[in-house]
Amino acid sequence: MLSSEDDNEYKPSIRSLDTSDESARSSDNGYSLSSEEKEDGRIWCRHVVSEDCMLPPPPLFPFTGNPGISIDQDTADMTPLDFFSLLCNNRIIDRVVDETDRFAEQTGERDCMWRPVTKAEICVFFALKMLGGIVKMPDQEMNWSKDELLERPIFRKLISLKCHNKIKQYLHFVNNETFDAETHPNPKLYKVYDV
Repeated sequence: MLSSEDDNEYKPSIRSLDTSDESARSSDNGYSLSSEEKEDGRIWCRHVVSEDCMLPPPPLFPFTGNPGISIDQDTADMTPLDFFSLLCNNRIIDRVVDETDRFAEQTGERDCMWRPVTKAEICVFFALKMLGGIVKMPDQEMNWSKDELLERPIFRKLISLKCHNKIKQYLHFVNNETFDAETHPNPKLYKVYDV
């Protein structure tokens, strides 16, 4: 066991405490700077660059388009659902319903819990995903909790947790059987390319 006298005898050297990059560089290459050279290196000076040696800036291309979504109707009376419908219309929802059902049939033949999904269930699924992004829970299943502190009854009212998880398990946007990596214009995005 060490005595208190042993503690007093230990004196760290200054060199062992120096962890700067400069000490590492100077010890690596065997070259050290004198104090005058160190001081000169810290003096700021103005560097003048002539226009002859500067590259010309890239040409500016004016933006001539209209930014944003082009809507042919008055947006003052539109609801959030109307705006969502502009981006995700009935054609897309029908496609998601068809492809989700097809994917469930292809992969989940032995899944007795699966039943064909409806258009309303897909819309509710997307709505709850958006709502879950606004008020975040550590675990998505907490949205269906019956605990008074965590309770969000709208989730349980709209769709059961089992149904939500089954839709999430089989959610699909394209038919996997018709995919060909050789002919597809962008094979990395094929799962969402058509949507």
